[in-house]
Amino acid sequence: MFKTSRKLAFLLVLLTMSFAVPVLAISVEGGEWNYGGHHDPSNWGAYSSYYHARERHYARVSSTQRPGKSSKVYAGPGGVAYAFINTDIGEHVDFGYGF
Repeated sequence: MFKTSRKLAFLLVLLTMSFAVPVLAISVEGGEWNYGGHHDPSNWGAYSSYYHARERHYARVSSTQRPGKSSKVYAGPGGVAYAFINTDIGEHVDFGYGF
């Protein structure tokens, strides 16, 4: 009984975490920025996404624990810049956006 309950609880946690979870979505500098963790057991990672209607812009995400592990993606006016990196569970990352 206890093992079955534990397995069911673990499965529910996994299913709950099996989608992108934005940490924060805010309007900044005339655009929309959001970032967070991508909690999929087969593709764990972190993302940063920025949209701006009138300016060329970028989204950035980088590991603070593994030098060189980063992504910076540019988009033109009206486009969405989406940066993603694979991470280990518990890895610390830095998120950003800019022009």
